Amino acid sequence: MQWITVNAPFLVMVVLMIVLMGLAFKNGAIKTIGGIVSAIVSSILVILISFLVREYFYNEKLVMVLTIVLLFLLAVAFMLFNTFFKPIKALSNLTIVKIVDKPLGILLAVCETIVIIWGIYCILNVMNGGAIEEWTMRCVQENPIMKYLYDNNFIFNLMSGIGNKIMGHEIIAKWILS
Repeated sequence: MQWITVNAPFLVMVVLMIVLMGLAFKNGAIKTIGGIVSAIVSSILVILISFLVREYFYNEKLVMVLTIVLLFLLAVAFMLFNTFFKPIKALSNLTIVKIVDKPLGILLAVCETIVIIWGIYCILNVMNGGAIEEWTMRCVQENPIMKYLYDNNFIFNLMSGIGNKIMGHEIIAKWILS
């Protein structure tokens, strides 16, 4: 594969990171933390909804019910996070916090980029993206940074762990690892 073709996903990630760093410097670390949590929740939400739709068509009732329960639990967890996060946002107005807020926001933007990339990898795996997934995975295997992010995908590991803890059931293993 040509260099530009192989590194296109990596270049997109770099551009995304630069944009997020600029936004993080403008908004600060506290708001960037909210963005990271939102990216994690959004990724998991999309994964769960894709499972739900896919299992509806495969007529897997148990997996559908478990997915609906996980969607509900995710919604409750996100509402709790928002409730506890509001007072933390107020801290960003303190002078001492303002000093480190913007530089720390830039570092957190790197984390946010990684979380978004992890979410995209999970979605590609779940949605069976065909030619796009195949091309992306070839590019990932040829770029050491993208391969490292793929091999150490926290969101995928989290979802796999949840599936294994809920039930050691064969359907759950198929659901998470498919």
